[in-house]
Amino acid sequence: MVYTLSGRRINLGPSPAELRRSRLLEEARTPAIDPPVHLAVASAKGGVGKSTMALLLASRMGLLRTDRIIAVECNPHHGTFRSRVRTFHDRSIKDLIDYLDSPNVERDEDLTLPMLHRFTTHVPVSRLEVLTAPTDPTIRKALGENDYRRVFRVLDRYFDIIVLDLGTGLLDETTRYILEKVCDELVVVAPAELDGAELGAFTLEFVADGRGVEWVRERAVVVINRVVKDTQVDVGGMEIYFRQWVRACLRISQDPHLKSGGIFDWNQISKAADEEILALTAEVASGFSLGRSVPSGAAPK
Repeated sequence: MVYTLSGRRINLGPSPAELRRSRLLEEARTPAIDPPVHLAVASAKGGVGKSTMALLLASRMGLLRTDRIIAVECNPHHGTFRSRVRTFHDRSIKDLIDYLDSPNVERDEDLTLPMLHRFTTHVPVSRLEVLTAPTDPTIRKALGENDYRRVFRVLDRYFDIIVLDLGTGLLDETTRYILEKVCDELVVVAPAELDGAELGAFTLEFVADGRGVEWVRERAVVVINRVVKDTQVDVGGMEIYFRQWVRACLRISQDPHLKSGGIFDWNQISKAADEEILALTAEVASGFSLGRSVPSGAAPK
């Protein structure tokens, strides 16, 4: 205001909000040490916005970074990527595995990037690629650790950041494998509900049991999702509780556009939610400075 009223002669410099945004943008572009980085997004409860959060995180990184980024649907029960991102074919992880087993590919290592692109969906706006789960529930059940192990070996050759949307069944073979042996960082999505703290704690305890309390404290972030202004839930208390466990706990406001479902559009997301998603992206990206995480007694691949 002073700048405008003074006829652009007096410039007091950037505001605190502008300085904060600049800092978040810088953190969101933290270089990845020894890529590829595997980011797991998990929750012990369905319907809390976990898949949407995985896509938002991957998409925002695509908007801000030059890395090659892919979001992979690793949900063995029910995937929702197809309802949030516009896809142009029905090919999935199962089709990719079938192709690897076909005479077209002698070894998994022979799969080229153009071949891989037959099974992914490209989102031009955010330079994001997406690999979805199969739509047939019987096929999804058939996919196991060995299948995803092969897929990750292929993706590791071509992508720098791999965001993994996990299922809600923490004891499922695939979910457990990713949490214990693959992911370098973990984002736990907790609903802004009365049982939100309990659900988030259950997920964190499960991971801590396999990878240790220190791993969770260094490499896990909690997101309290869909927070409304007039909530009866003690969100502040949830934040205090989770910050004893993890590196950071952030909140994402309930956004009308995201709540309505369907294909999401950054231009329709509220300013408040957009800034909060940026803060989450910055927090997760700042963890790239830790480098890759190799679990004790097991190889990450």
